[in-house]
Amino acid sequence: MKSKFIFILSMLVTFQFGVFAQKTVAFNTLESSGSMKNSGSVNPPAEASSSSKSVIEFSVIPQDSKEIANPEDLEDHFLGREIAIKYLKFNNGYTYKAPIAPGNPATKTMFRKPAVYESVLKVEKYLKKEVKKGELTTEQAASAFGKVLDVANSTLYLGTSELENRIREANGQQEIVDLYTKYVKLNYN
Repeated sequence: MKSKFIFILSMLVTFQFGVFAQKTVAFNTLESSGSMKNSGSVNPPAEASSSSKSVIEFSVIPQDSKEIANPEDLEDHFLGREIAIKYLKFNNGYTYKAPIAPGNPATKTMFRKPAVYESVLKVEKYLKKEVKKGELTTEQAASAFGKVLDVANSTLYLGTSELENRIREANGQQEIVDLYTKYVKLNYN
């Protein structure tokens, strides 16, 4: 019995290492090909050249926003189906389950890039309030939140330290919305 347990445990550890190695190799391959690298260029925006804010540019690969792996996981969203698809991709990309302890079947939810993840949730909550108050139309909120989700989904595996620092420095949700919609530029290759 003890040898079976050790064998199963060693197979589980080997499998987890294999998955980690595959993700590392895939990420390094994409990064070394230059197709997913942060361009690192920071330029002043055209409409706010006198401001201290600058545009953060990312070179990204275009994504098909209509394609989802499991359509049954799709939930309704107050901003429509297209936003629901992007939001599902966002949640699937930024969250993952990690075991609490070896042999324990319980897991905990972990977040990639917590600053980006939490800012997107804050933006969603803020836009929902603005639509309820009548400050924004549903179309305006969907457009803004779509841009926020595009940035978050496209930069998941890129170096986003500048973006994360600016998110932490933002004063209020409107500044975060402006950061994503006005001061982040995605250059599609």
